[in-house]
Amino acid sequence: MLKPLFERMRTDGPEFLQKSSALAEEIRRTFVDIDEIDNQLKRAERAVESASGMVSKHKLRLVGLCDGAVGHGMAAPVVQQSQ
Repeated sequence: MLKPLFERMRTDGPEFLQKSSALAEEIRRTFVDIDEIDNQLKRAERAVESASGMVSKHKLRLVGLCDGAVGHGMAAPVVQQSQ
């Protein structure tokens, strides 16, 4: 088990452990960043879903208002064109 470790120390020098430690720390920070990005994307997804629901709700409300206006004999306003 220690043979590969000693072989690497022989070829790379004793500071290879420090290099590996620094690389491991950088990878840990990267994972934290990736987790934060994932959390932000989940928040954005919820915001988009909420906005989509609100748009659908207001669209149905507008359709209902338009249908109600037509059903009560209210005509659409006439827009006169200027000549």
